[in-house]
Amino acid sequence: MTEVPAALHAAYAGARYAVQLDDGWREFRVGKADATLDNALRRFGCRQHWHYLTPFNPGSIAACPLGDGAVLDHCAARIRARDWPHLPAYSENDDGDWHEPGFVVLDVAPLEVEACARDLGQLAIVHAALGAAPTLVWL
Repeated sequence: MTEVPAALHAAYAGARYAVQLDDGWREFRVGKADATLDNALRRFGCRQHWHYLTPFNPGSIAACPLGDGAVLDHCAARIRARDWPHLPAYSENDDGDWHEPGFVVLDVAPLEVEACARDLGQLAIVHAALGAAPTLVWL
């Protein structure tokens, strides 16, 4: 991807992201490190890094109804076929009028997650190394 429009970058960077853990949903934000989240993900086996991935709205164009379970099931099947450790996740804007289900995958090589995201038509993923703030990776 060459240059990301400022409004698109702001929307992705300003979104709320969350991952489902044993005790409920844990929010995370791009640019904000969270030691508590890191420790929780370690309990699920994360040792190095994790990624947030969603199959919805490829190209950032509202193309998939969010209630379309087939889209999410297809992504889940791809993740399971690769034996990627994963947890349910979602992203939404601060107004709460946009919401996308997805997954947090644990300790999968970044290039593999990026390739999967490209296959799903995504423009970006969220990446975080344990101990560091999550960042956007534009594809």
